[in-house]
Amino acid sequence: MACHLRAVLSFAVLENGHLATVRENPLSYRVHRDLGHGKTVLFDVWWSNWCGSRRGSRFTARVSLGHSRAVSRYPLLPVCLSRVSGSRLTARSQ
Repeated sequence: MACHLRAVLSFAVLENGHLATVRENPLSYRVHRDLGHGKTVLFDVWWSNWCGSRRGSRFTARVSLGHSRAVSRYPLLPVCLSRVSGSRLTARSQ
């Protein structure tokens, strides 16, 4: 075991630097587990059902832990399956 992590991670979808209109955005995830050496997957986050604009906007994912942040651009947006149900973030542990 390399270390133990006990913290709350925050995951957000941003549209042009601001929170996108997505249910559960930002999503907080409580982590309490041992971390091994190398790469460790803590949880999967899924963004689904984006029916908003696909033009002129830049979408990024932001993960925060305390004062640390990582940001990555979305190269593809989720498919619009239902305008009625709206877009949503969900997470599950690994």
